[in-house]
Order: sequence, then structure tokens, then C-alpha cells
Amino acid sequence: MVLLKTHKDFFETPIYASDRTFSNNIFLSLMKLLCKHHEENSSIYREISSRMFGFSDEILKLEDVPFLPVQLFKENNVSSIPDSEIYRVLKSSGTTASKPSNIVLDKETAELQSKSLIEIVSQELGRQRLPMVIIDTPNSISRNRTYSARNVAVIGFSQFSSDKCFVFNNESKIDLDKLFSFLQKNSSSPVLFFGFTFLIWEFLSAIKPYCKDINIANGILLHGGGWKKLANLNISRSNFKVEVQNILGIDRVIDYYGMAEQVGSIFMECKSGFFHTTKYSEIVIRNPITLAPLGFNEIGVVQLLSLIPKSYPGHSILTEDLGKLLGADDCNCGRLGKYFEILGRVPKAEVRGCSDSIL
Repeated sequence: MVLLKTHKDFFETPIYASDRTFSNNIFLSLMKLLCKHHEENSSIYREISSRMFGFSDEILKLEDVPFLPVQLFKENNVSSIPDSEIYRVLKSSGTTASKPSNIVLDKETAELQSKSLIEIVSQELGRQRLPMVIIDTPNSISRNRTYSARNVAVIGFSQFSSDKCFVFNNESKIDLDKLFSFLQKNSSSPVLFFGFTFLIWEFLSAIKPYCKDINIANGILLHGGGWKKLANLNISRSNFKVEVQNILGIDRVIDYYGMAEQVGSIFMECKSGFFHTTKYSEIVIRNPITLAPLGFNEIGVVQLLSLIPKSYPGHSILTEDLGKLLGADDCNCGRLGKYFEILGRVPKAEVRGCSDSIL
């Protein structure tokens, strides 16, 4: 089942499509195809979806799409392809209290992940590659058949670099001379900084004594994950952005929301500070008790839907995050699509780590 060639016109529409009716109808049509595909190829998905939701031909609207709890991917090897078609295995980051998810990719799914990531991020950064400071270690881009969530993020976003500088060496020590030399060499160009949020916070703390030597007014910081650790330190998004500006001199700070179980289908933060859906993704907010779908400005559990996963039934996942849907097609930033905010974890939900400290 080759989804890349299905509804070709849809995959050539803008990321934030202006024809909402067209986009909604085609998204639902493709989602039903994915549900049918996973019913036929994943016994776990078929058993859960048929018992709890019914079959794919009963789906009439987005809220009817069956979902799997994210915890299922930590406790089971959930796949819709034979082992012979496994191209890559992705392991999400775990914590001491949780197992990592095991996500199997075939070549088609991996290619669509890469295509969607490039398209989504290019809408924000443009097509020109930039000098990139990666707040991680060089071995974070080591390539093999099994990847961690951190590997995938660094490898994926490094596609946007014209030149790379890793802040840490492989012993997790900061090389300030290397960093300053890289910034000096690229002083006439915008510089892209990328990393996991909590690692960036640790990096900022470590270089704070040297901040008088750094001023990257034309820099861009792109980051994601790690907010649970910062929340435990009572550090808000606004606190984080102020510290980035104070230490690095960077005003343009962009957060993104996503999960290893739906890698490639990320939600970028707009200028108004909200996350937006794209043609590849949708969101439903559900009541934490009844799981009934909620309307605008109601807080509930986040269900994420993505057209990308074919090799495993991760196309519709009930997360452990709380969120609020704020509107659709009327955000002050001018970007189309639904827009929403993430408010934290579901109370008593198992903590799903995004990255581990390397300092």
C-alpha cells in the first residue's frame, strides 16, 4: 500500500492549506486508508480497534478515528510489516520508570518522515541551509539500524545545516574555543542553534560566565522536548526565552512539539506562541475521564493523528499530554490550520522522557 502516491494533489498542497474543506476531506480519506491498512496487517491494532471503536468503514469524522495509547508501544512490539521489510528501528527515550517505545520503520515510512520534516521546517526557516550549532555530541549522529529519539532528531534537523559545530565533544565536555571559532567564522550569516530543551538549558547555565563574548543577534534557536524537567525547576517558556536572549542574544526562539511515536509529524510554534497542525497532522482533545472529544478552549488529553506511519499503527495515538485547542484558521500569526497549546502531563501519567542529561 503506497500512500505516497495516494491523492497526489493533496501531497502537493501547501503545508498550511487554504482550502480547509478539501484538506479535511482528503485527510480523513487517507486516515481511513491507514486504519484499513493497519487492520489488515497488525493483529494488535485490529483487536483493539475492532473491540473499542469498530472497523475503518464505520469512520465518519476525524473524532471517530481509533487510537492506541502511547503506553502500548512501550509494552509491545507493534508492527504492520514483516520483519524482512524493517529498514530502521527507532527507540524513544525512556526514564527510570518507563521502557522506551520500539518503532519499526520500512523504507517508505522513513522517506515520508524525512520529506514531511523538511517541508514543515522549511516553511519556518526557508530553503537555504544555515551554519548550525548542535547542542549535543558528535556521536549523536552515529548511524546504524537502531536509532534513539535523540539520534533521529539531530540527524533529521542537521539536514538544514551548511556547516555543523557540536557544542559538546564525545566526552560531553563543552569546547568553548571551537564554539567561538565557529561563530566568528559565520558572523556574517544567520546561525541556527538546535537541541533538546533541557540540554539547551544546561548549556546556557554552563556558558553564562562567558556570555559577554557571545552575541548572535541574527541567530535562530530551534528546540523541542524536555519541558517536564524544566517545569520541575519552575522554569516557564517565557523564562526560557528570556534566558536565551540574555545569554546568546537570540530573539528568534522556536519550540516544536512532537513525539518519537510519530516522528516527522511535528508541530511548529508560531510567532504568537502556539502550535499548528499541518496537512500531515491533526489533533483531537479528549475528556480525560470519558475520552469524548472536546471543543475549543477545553482542557483534555491530546490525541495526535498523522498520515506518515505505515509500517506501524502510530497514525492515531492518545498521548499522556494535556492540551487545549484554541481555534482554526484564525490565529493572529496568519498561519492556517488548527492551533493549540500543550499544558503539561496528565496527572499520575507515567513520565515519558524526551532526552537524558549529558552534563
